[in-house]
Amino acid sequence: MIVSVGGGAVGDHLLNTAIAARPLSGARDRPWRLLVGHNLPARERERVSAASGDGVIVEPARPDFPGLLARARLSVSQAGYNTSTDILSARVPAVLVPFADDGEIEQTMRAKLFEARGLAIALSPEHLGPQSLADAVDRALELDPDAAARPGLDGAAQSARLIADAIARIEA
Repeated sequence: MIVSVGGGAVGDHLLNTAIAARPLSGARDRPWRLLVGHNLPARERERVSAASGDGVIVEPARPDFPGLLARARLSVSQAGYNTSTDILSARVPAVLVPFADDGEIEQTMRAKLFEARGLAIALSPEHLGPQSLADAVDRALELDPDAAARPGLDGAAQSARLIADAIARIEA
């Protein structure tokens, strides 16, 4: 179970809620790893670390995040572009709590799209609480990301094929 907040500038509420949600979830016996971004203020990092207990690992964001995610049972995160792409590559079920302050809609749209494709459970930030997150985690653990309608991630190869096909038609 990986809980990540990207750079972390706005992730303290998700991290603290995850700590409170763990004992309420069916995944309470699994270790939960919370990755704290480098932009989270030091005081908030200390608060998150102090609140964590047995079975909760709090550490800085790691450069091997994609590999961690590939071995994880579940991802809990916001719906940032990079993390969302990593979730797709890792084929891991997810709970997405999009950043939606100040009229931001990009992450909300992405979270809803992932949910519509069976890749994630979307949880709006205004409904984020320990019980709602625990419930979302339990529902997400039932998802089968391998059976989900997953978009292709080989855009460069597809583009090269299309260009080669177009050139072949022109030369023919």
